[in-house]
Amino acid sequence: MIGRLSVAALATLALVGCASGPPQPSNIQAPTIAQGKDGRESGRGTLSAYNSGQDDRIELKTTLDGGEGFSGPLIQHRSTAREYQRSVYQPPVYYRGGFYYPDYDTYTPQLVTRYETEGTALLMGDKGRSMSCRFTFTRPNRSIFGGGFGECSVSDGTKLVVPNF
Repeated sequence: MIGRLSVAALATLALVGCASGPPQPSNIQAPTIAQGKDGRESGRGTLSAYNSGQDDRIELKTTLDGGEGFSGPLIQHRSTAREYQRSVYQPPVYYRGGFYYPDYDTYTPQLVTRYETEGTALLMGDKGRSMSCRFTFTRPNRSIFGGGFGECSVSDGTKLVVPNF
């Protein structure tokens, strides 16, 4: 009796562990290098990206050395189109004494989503300034979570470089 209960308990735990729940939030932190107007390094920081898992919205946050925080959404364009692909070859069928050939010119529709390799963001600061960013993604279908690099410009001319994320 004890052996059967423990096997049933283990099977239940295995099923619970394999069950897929809601999408998990994604979160990354990337190092940043601030450059002054003269091109010299003026500080370091961290750019954080967060995806709640509920929708496709990605929120970016960063803080400069003076304590000013910036935040805003990342925008990456994508397009979904219906593409038609030629069906796989099907051999002739023998039916009631004769061969019947399937239609070789059948096309099946398929929805395909294409992601842009670049993304932009306009981050608003909590002290009145703004920051515009441009990112290039290594794996566009994963957006900022797939890797890449970026550069941001603060409204006063300071640049913020994100060498890799």
